[in-house]
Amino acid sequence: MFYACGIIGLAIIAYPLTVLPYQYRKRKLYTLFYEWAAIYQYHIVSSKYRGVLKGPFVLSCMPVFRFKILMPDGQERTGWVRLGTFWLGVRGPAEVIWD
Repeated sequence: MFYACGIIGLAIIAYPLTVLPYQYRKRKLYTLFYEWAAIYQYHIVSSKYRGVLKGPFVLSCMPVFRFKILMPDGQERTGWVRLGTFWLGVRGPAEVIWD
Protein backbone atom coordinates (compact mmCIF):
# COMPACT_ATOMS: atom_id res chain seq x y z
CA MET A 1 0.00 0.00 0.00
CA PHE A 2 2.77 2.43 0.88
CA TYR A 3 4.53 1.56 -2.38
CA ALA A 4 1.43 2.50 -4.45
CA CYS A 5 1.02 5.77 -2.53
CA GLY A 6 4.67 6.60 -3.19
CA ILE A 7 4.31 6.06 -6.93
CA ILE A 8 1.12 8.12 -7.09
CA GLY A 9 2.75 10.88 -5.06
CA LEU A 10 5.78 10.86 -7.35
CA ALA A 11 3.51 11.10 -10.41
CA ILE A 12 1.64 14.04 -8.89
CA ILE A 13 4.92 15.86 -8.28
CA ALA A 14 6.59 14.88 -11.57
CA TYR A 15 3.73 15.91 -13.87
CA PRO A 16 3.89 19.67 -13.22
CA LEU A 17 7.69 19.63 -13.34
CA THR A 18 7.99 17.76 -16.65
CA VAL A 19 4.88 17.83 -18.80
CA LEU A 20 3.52 21.31 -18.08
CA PRO A 21 6.71 23.22 -19.07
CA TYR A 22 6.85 21.24 -22.33
CA GLN A 23 3.20 22.04 -23.10
CA TYR A 24 3.74 25.72 -22.27
CA ARG A 25 6.80 25.93 -24.56
CA LYS A 26 5.00 24.19 -27.42
CA ARG A 27 1.99 26.52 -27.07
CA LYS A 28 4.31 29.54 -27.06
CA LEU A 29 6.09 28.29 -30.20
CA TYR A 30 2.78 27.84 -32.03
CA THR A 31 1.82 31.39 -31.01
CA LEU A 32 5.08 32.72 -32.49
CA PHE A 33 4.50 30.66 -35.64
CA TYR A 34 0.99 32.08 -36.09
CA GLU A 35 2.33 35.61 -35.47
CA TRP A 36 4.89 35.06 -38.24
CA ALA A 37 2.13 33.95 -40.62
CA ALA A 38 -0.06 36.93 -39.69
CA ILE A 39 2.74 39.40 -40.49
CA TYR A 40 2.77 38.20 -44.11
CA GLN A 41 -1.03 37.68 -44.24
CA TYR A 42 -0.68 33.93 -44.77
CA HIS A 43 -3.56 31.62 -43.91
CA ILE A 44 -2.22 28.41 -42.35
CA VAL A 45 -3.81 25.31 -43.87
CA SER A 46 -1.73 22.83 -41.85
CA SER A 47 1.35 22.90 -39.67
CA LYS A 48 3.43 20.52 -37.59
CA TYR A 49 6.12 21.24 -35.05
CA ARG A 50 9.22 19.23 -35.91
CA GLY A 51 11.14 18.36 -32.79
CA VAL A 52 13.68 15.89 -34.17
CA LEU A 53 13.28 15.60 -37.96
CA LYS A 54 13.90 19.20 -38.95
CA GLY A 55 14.08 18.84 -42.71
CA PRO A 56 16.58 21.26 -44.26
CA PHE A 57 17.51 22.62 -40.81
CA VAL A 58 19.35 19.45 -39.78
CA LEU A 59 21.76 20.92 -37.25
CA SER A 60 19.36 23.48 -35.83
CA CYS A 61 18.71 23.80 -32.12
CA MET A 62 15.88 26.26 -32.81
CA PRO A 63 12.20 25.34 -33.27
CA VAL A 64 11.21 24.26 -36.79
CA PHE A 65 7.74 23.93 -38.32
CA ARG A 66 6.61 22.17 -41.49
CA PHE A 67 3.65 24.03 -42.95
CA LYS A 68 1.19 24.47 -45.79
CA ILE A 69 -0.18 27.98 -46.27
CA LEU A 70 -2.58 29.85 -48.46
CA MET A 71 -0.94 33.07 -49.66
CA PRO A 72 -2.88 36.33 -50.05
CA ASP A 73 -3.03 35.83 -53.84
CA GLY A 74 -4.72 32.40 -53.38
CA GLN A 75 -1.65 30.27 -54.12
CA GLU A 76 -1.03 27.29 -51.84
CA ARG A 77 2.59 26.66 -50.83
CA THR A 78 4.50 24.36 -48.49
CA GLY A 79 7.76 24.88 -46.73
CA TRP A 80 9.78 24.94 -43.54
CA VAL A 81 10.25 27.79 -41.09
CA ARG A 82 12.86 28.07 -38.35
CA LEU A 83 11.97 30.54 -35.63
CA GLY A 84 14.92 32.54 -34.36
CA THR A 85 18.67 32.11 -34.32
CA PHE A 86 21.15 30.59 -31.93
CA TRP A 87 22.39 34.00 -30.76
CA LEU A 88 19.08 35.90 -30.60
CA GLY A 89 16.86 33.09 -29.42
CA VAL A 90 13.30 32.52 -30.56
CA ARG A 91 12.63 36.24 -30.92
CA GLY A 92 15.20 36.49 -33.70
CA PRO A 93 14.25 36.52 -37.39
CA ALA A 94 12.41 33.60 -38.98
CA GLU A 95 14.11 31.74 -41.80
CA VAL A 96 11.88 30.13 -44.44
CA ILE A 97 12.74 27.47 -47.02
CA TRP A 98 10.00 26.92 -49.62
CA ASP A 99 9.43 23.59 -51.39
